[in-house]
Amino acid sequence: IIVTGGNGHLNRNIPPEAYFLKAELVKMGIPAANIITEAESRNTRQNAEFTKRIIDSMKLQGPFALVTSAMHMRRCSSEFQHAGIPTSPVPANYDLVNGRVNWQDLVWPDFSLPDRWGRMIKEWVGWLVSTW
Repeated sequence: IIVTGGNGHLNRNIPPEAYFLKAELVKMGIPAANIITEAESRNTRQNAEFTKRIIDSMKLQGPFALVTSAMHMRRCSSEFQHAGIPTSPVPANYDLVNGRVNWQDLVWPDFSLPDRWGRMIKEWVGWLVSTW
């Protein structure tokens, strides 16, 4: 298993995502020796580029399962394809939306909307930047 994800935050003191992911996989019973971490990347493009280096150095053959959030999958899949990594997408963390509106929705606002919009705008900006 290759987990990729450095620190893409402006705050450089935040630990890389890959370390957190590896720890969670170990908690699930996967031996640490079976997990390779790439923790230097700062964005999705670098996730793909740095992972490609690992794959090439180990002479691994794809396709590889690409696991990320459903919202992020389109951009992530594009970056990994661009880097020359054959993947099969495995989207996770779906953000489901209830299509029905009831009277409580009109009275009590959904305070999670700014966070959802922020994540969506981040994906749009990332998609635009990756296509340049």
